Amino acid sequence: MSIQHLGPIAGIASSAQWIATAGYDNRLILWDKATRRAVQLAHHDHLVNQCAFSADGHWLVSASSDYSARVWSLPDLKLHAVLSEHADDVDMAAFSPDDRLIATCALDRCVRIFQRDGRCLHTMRGHTGNVLSLAWSHDGQQVGTSSVDGTIRTWSSTSGMQTDRKSTR
Repeated sequence: MSIQHLGPIAGIASSAQWIATAGYDNRLILWDKATRRAVQLAHHDHLVNQCAFSADGHWLVSASSDYSARVWSLPDLKLHAVLSEHADDVDMAAFSPDDRLIATCALDRCVRIFQRDGRCLHTMRGHTGNVLSLAWSHDGQQVGTSSVDGTIRTWSSTSGMQTDRKSTR
């Protein structure tokens, strides 16, 4: 049986060797770039919204509507950790530039910073609407987030404190 998605593909990520796809069929699929073949399959308990590779290419993180993000080793897609502190759909997860931390954002209006082993270090609150996306600063000291509340906020990754807020309206 071939590995494939059985519904819409919601997210895609690329590394030097791999492509990963996140699907509304609860599937996370790892593809070999050279052969264009699916090589591994993993599952969440609900929709998989996004995925992202670590910079070193050893890890993949997936964000899901099962209220979790999950960390997978590569290339076997073996589950390494479940990041399960959110109270609603996790829309995005991303590794810090040094791959030691993972930031997540969710429909519970929170942003969280986790260690790769799943331990939550910081919960950042301040958005008044669902938090849909995030990005790490190049030095890993800050995380920027955007929300349906019309604001962009910046957070310290070491303290969890908000450092800046801008309205887009």
